[in-house]
Amino acid sequence: MKKYISTIFITALFFSAFSQKWCPAGAEWTYNYTGFNEAGYTKVAFEKDTLINNINCKKLSATQIYSQQNFLGIYSDTLTSTKQPFFTYAQNDTVYFFYGQAFHAVYFLNAQKGDTLQITNPVRSINCGNDSVIRLAVDSSGITQINNEPLRFYMAHPIKSYSGQNIEPASITVIEKLGIYTQDYYNGYMFLMVPFFSCNTALEQTYSLRCYKDDSFNLYQTNPQIACSHLPTSIHNVSSQNLSVRVFPNPATAHINITSPHYDIQKVTLFDLFGKQEETITYNNSKEILVNLSNLLGGVYFVHIHLENGHTLIYKVSKE
Repeated sequence: MKKYISTIFITALFFSAFSQKWCPAGAEWTYNYTGFNEAGYTKVAFEKDTLINNINCKKLSATQIYSQQNFLGIYSDTLTSTKQPFFTYAQNDTVYFFYGQAFHAVYFLNAQKGDTLQITNPVRSINCGNDSVIRLAVDSSGITQINNEPLRFYMAHPIKSYSGQNIEPASITVIEKLGIYTQDYYNGYMFLMVPFFSCNTALEQTYSLRCYKDDSFNLYQTNPQIACSHLPTSIHNVSSQNLSVRVFPNPATAHINITSPHYDIQKVTLFDLFGKQEETITYNNSKEILVNLSNLLGGVYFVHIHLENGHTLIYKVSKE
């Protein structure tokens, strides 16, 4: 009997410890945010404990801080918008979020390689079939050390309903305490905390984790060189003449020409509408370059042009 009681007690402590790891006091996430002509960050923070449908949960506020870029590459003043809050709680190795008038299981920290998980899309994608439930196959799982704390993680990919179906994102990584994780500034996800899987549909914004902290967990930065509150550098003091970079033809078929009369081009990076990096080309400081598009499918791409003066210009190009 004593052994049985001890087992229950230890198990209860384990579940309690897991619940305390998810969204404790002071929890704050910062995500990189990129859009067609916008860039900045989104901050999600624990606001308060609350009750929904007789379930104790936590309310997370979300604020987006960003700048818009015009066709000359000049960023506007800082803009701020309030996004819909998140409601969440953790129980028995699973993290739940409230959407669609109910709580849904979103993170499964006890997932093992070979498991099949099910997640409900927060927004129905008409190209994902009649069912809003997406099935995920777990590719790997284990323990990772962050801030000298062991945290469970798993990686999974969506299971296609038919051959040739394109589901984005192609995979997700979930880390205990941090939630959805990617450290690639541009090649991020199309959502913040709750995975949204889109089938053969293009979206023009991505998010990726930049920072996390709480009252008992020191600040963690996925890239220490990017401050949590980093915004694109304002270049109002640069004349439009110095920014007269041309990208042509547009629409393009097999290639595009890029000319920069005043600053050498150091690198060009191409991203598709999902934020997936398609191509990175480094140049030996040239003012006129030719970019081959023949290996890319037809569609819309964002061309990031990195100049020697440290500025990055973004152009939207259609490939036929």
